[in-house]
Amino acid sequence: MRYVAPLVLGALGCDDGTVVVRCSDDAPVDEYGLYACGEAKVRREPVTCDRGMCETDADCEAGWVCYCGPLGANHEPNEGICAQAECATSADCGAGSECIVLEDRPDCANAFVGVRFFCTTDVDACASVESCGDGRGCYAGEGEGLACDDAPVCDEG
Repeated sequence: MRYVAPLVLGALGCDDGTVVVRCSDDAPVDEYGLYACGEAKVRREPVTCDRGMCETDADCEAGWVCYCGPLGANHEPNEGICAQAECATSADCGAGSECIVLEDRPDCANAFVGVRFFCTTDVDACASVESCGDGRGCYAGEGEGLACDDAPVCDEG
């Protein structure tokens, strides 16, 4: 694998179509405790939310973390929700990987779209919705890694 751009921070595009997230220790942190690493939002440590379904990860079931970032029009900032997670922080992911947050794949049976936390891998094709373009999302792929894909089309009738 060869890097196309000599970036130090962020999501790097590789010539084989993969995306590698590298985040420096001095990356900017947003008001939700997420490190801005290019287009990727990285969770390096647990956060405390002001109100909502949860305030800390301990308020959520195993395999879920407390998230208080933006979710769209029906969600108040700093209002905690429990989000599915394969990692709670980047420390859970191993050397060279980061714990990133992505919008979850929409579910036609459920109008609510949440977020999910994933460890990055060296076979990821994306690290954010922005890296996919054309209105596509970045979701867990059919095989290994994250991949760009269209959201499901739901029947309205």
